[in-house]
Amino acid sequence: MDKSRFLKSLVIALGVAVFVALAFVIYGIVALANRPKAAEAVIDTPTAFPDSIDLNLGPSAEIVSASPVDDSLIAITVRVNGQADRILVVDRANGRVIQTIFAHDTPR
Repeated sequence: MDKSRFLKSLVIALGVAVFVALAFVIYGIVALANRPKAAEAVIDTPTAFPDSIDLNLGPSAEIVSASPVDDSLIAITVRVNGQADRILVVDRANGRVIQTIFAHDTPR
């Protein structure tokens, strides 16, 4: 009787081990299916910015302030003839002006 009880326990233990192993295999397949492919992977590389940016503002213009908009853009406030009259949005990667915003006085 002891021998049959031992064999029963062994069969049950091996059956449970098969189901646990099957669960690990299914988990591995699902994890591989959800992993981003190499082409879709986002690679966070620092952007190389130029050492200087030439804006060609002219002799009567001066920069009042420069503020980063995000990781790739800078907003530069420019004063011409004593009045802050434009904001330049500059791409930090290549130093080009993307947009110029002109500020004009409005009558009240």
